[in-house]
Amino acid sequence: MNKGKTLLRQIICGYSTGTCLFRGQYAFEKIEDVLHNLSLLNANQSPKKKRKSRTSFTNLQLFELEKRFLYQKYVSPAVRDEIAATLGITNAQVITWFQNRRAKLKRDMEEVRRVVEGQNARDEVEEALNASTSGSWKKKLSLVSQSSLD
Repeated sequence: MNKGKTLLRQIICGYSTGTCLFRGQYAFEKIEDVLHNLSLLNANQSPKKKRKSRTSFTNLQLFELEKRFLYQKYVSPAVRDEIAATLGITNAQVITWFQNRRAKLKRDMEEVRRVVEGQNARDEVEEALNASTSGSWKKKLSLVSQSSLD
């Protein structure tokens, strides 16, 4: 018996219980029926759709899309159609480009925010250190740092 039939028999009859839903020759006929139906199902399935390759925009297309994005983050269907016709790309490509560009803008803004917050935190620590090291402490710290250089 091949591997598929063995597996199917284990499913029908159970792995460890030893009790079988079907007895004798009837069990094997049922297995054959199920295998036949499975092969028919696989034959009727259409092959997977091939994924569309990545679109490479020309420099001119990118320039025009970026120019439009500078003053308009969201475009209406009419404007999308106009852009698509002007640049020789599909409406779906315009939609996808604007979605991706908004996502990129969001990522860039979050990065700037993290950098600014990090810089503010460093400035606050530096100010706190300067405030706490005023007067005699500053002199002591400068002496310690000079003696460690010697």
